[in-house]
Amino acid sequence: SPEASVHSVKVCNTCWPSSEQCLRYRCSSYDIVEMLQLMLRHRRAGTLPMPAVVSYSISSSSERNDQIPRLMETLVDLGVTVVVAAGNDGATQCDTYPRASERVISVGSIDEPSGGEDRISEFSARGDSCADVYAPGRDILSCGIGSDTEMVALSGTSMATPHVSAIAAQYLSHLPQLTGDEVRARVMRDAAASAGVGRVVQRASLRLAELHPGCAALGSSRHAACVAAMSRWCGLQAAGLRAGLSQEVGADAFGVACWTPLWRGDVALGDLTAHHGGCDSLDRAQTGDCVAAIHRWCFHSGRGTTGLAQEVGVGVFGVACWHARTYEDVAVATLATYHGGCNSVHASQTAGCVSAIHRWCFATGRGTAGMAQEVGDGVFGVACWHSDTYQEVKLVL
Repeated sequence: SPEASVHSVKVCNTCWPSSEQCLRYRCSSYDIVEMLQLMLRHRRAGTLPMPAVVSYSISSSSERNDQIPRLMETLVDLGVTVVVAAGNDGATQCDTYPRASERVISVGSIDEPSGGEDRISEFSARGDSCADVYAPGRDILSCGIGSDTEMVALSGTSMATPHVSAIAAQYLSHLPQLTGDEVRARVMRDAAASAGVGRVVQRASLRLAELHPGCAALGSSRHAACVAAMSRWCGLQAAGLRAGLSQEVGADAFGVACWTPLWRGDVALGDLTAHHGGCDSLDRAQTGDCVAAIHRWCFHSGRGTTGLAQEVGVGVFGVACWHARTYEDVAVATLATYHGGCNSVHASQTAGCVSAIHRWCFATGRGTAGMAQEVGDGVFGVACWHSDTYQEVKLVL
């Protein structure tokens, strides 16, 4: 969630490290109450930007304070997602807040998988009453306090919690209308069951129709709305994957290729029209004319040998440029043997021809993804490249 604003809140009173109380209790529950009241004041005053996630990595003293669950649930009632550390006491039964609340996301810690199996960190609280999900919390690289550049490896459920907070922020970046309860439900839904552990958190899983409401039918794979949805979906998978395109259409999903473009940015429609007169309207983003115009613009501007519109804005296309592995003319008749629906030079940007080109690129060893960039006399100018990932993505839940 690269555009998220992160605000730190100091919660614990300063105490001398040699103090017995400081060693035993990191924070008083009254410090935590004061912090939650501060957040509520900002939320009610409209000075807490929404949507918002509270990432709560705090150890508190053991005295019970019934204000904490009430304040946390009020935050959730007001639309805030709350993610909390389950604790480092190894507990298996928890009846204290916040980890026992059914409206916050309580996070336990797992170690790096050993022999392919997840393992709960020995210090982590565990069990359904203590931890909703688990995330990596052992030897996590973080900022040190020795200097502005110090990095240290730390362990604890406090180190696992930010992984889940970031996933919550990813959901909210695309679906800002979600409530805190709805975000919690999604995190729980998409967590993977792990034998002997419980639910292990996974990256945010959004369907294409959620990422762009215009992507609502399998027959729309080459429409601008679905290309935009795929681009956004790819961005959720890993940093740098800012380009995407369906290569196949299945019974209930698209086969989506994701890759890292050399360049991505806005290009004015007028600049593209200069490269191909047929690219003269924003609603033509995924037509052969505009694909050719973008291909030529990327090449002449030195940004790549291949290009595609990923988004449509006000007077602009959000264009991705990259280098193809190969580029050559391929007869339409040849492509028709890979997909019967690719039987005309006028079908270059249809799902049938994209599938045919994908299969041709793969079968001939030229790449794992492909598309037509130009249309000639009985041929397509075909670009093939290697995608970073390829997997089926469902259109709806």
